[in-house]
Amino acid sequence: MIVKHVGLNACADPLVHATAQGLRSGVVVVVGDDLRAAASDVVQDSRYYGEVARVPVLEPDGETLAPAIEAAFEASEEFSRIAIVRVTPDRLDADVPDAPR
Repeated sequence: MIVKHVGLNACADPLVHATAQGLRSGVVVVVGDDLRAAASDVVQDSRYYGEVARVPVLEPDGETLAPAIEAAFEASEEFSRIAIVRVTPDRLDADVPDAPR
């Protein structure tokens, strides 16, 4: 699932309940935090949801985004919890090298 930070607010109850009940397969939420409220009305740090829901939060740089998604799925499956991958405008605006062919 891919959401903005305010979308993660809407998912807060299912996020916490899924942690309490456990999962049967990997679930990863990619959340885009708007640190300067440039495209939204509020600033939010979604890493706090990791503490509240007791789920792993990965914060990759531009070069490690794809491996971070894979690691998030592995962690989600291993620990039976949702994993969060947090991206910010700095990461989204960064140049990403082309994948090797």
